[in-house]
Amino acid sequence: MKTGIVSLEDHELSEERIERASNIITNIASQEQENIQHLINSLSVDAPLTATEYITVDDKDANDEMVTDDEIISLFLPAEEEDDDDGESSSTPTVLTKDAVVAFETALNFLQQGDIEINYNELKTFRALKRKVELHNVANKKQARIDSFFTG
Repeated sequence: MKTGIVSLEDHELSEERIERASNIITNIASQEQENIQHLINSLSVDAPLTATEYITVDDKDANDEMVTDDEIISLFLPAEEEDDDDGESSSTPTVLTKDAVVAFETALNFLQQGDIEINYNELKTFRALKRKVELHNVANKKQARIDSFFTG
């Protein structure tokens, strides 16, 4: 049974046939790569791979080293803070929202006394920050339960 793919008379493929077959394969691969890239672009991913990266992902050298249990556990532990030379903690102390509101009010009163000179834009920015903290304070307040008003 003959398929007609390669003639039996021509046992050797001509350079022209090899070139045509190579071009066909290159064109099909290029079209498939464009299709894959189109599909990747339609995904809602922040930093997707390119089609070439996706196609050749298995070609890259794989890391044959096994990850130890300690390395896995360390990924889930909080990072250790480095101690300062003077021994003080580098973390910022927690400030309650109501304390921040009072601090902004005090600072605004100080600025309005005129002891230091500030321009209109600085005062406007400060007031906007104060307002933002006040809104945050209102949004974080919990509504009291009605049964909390009754004793006994």
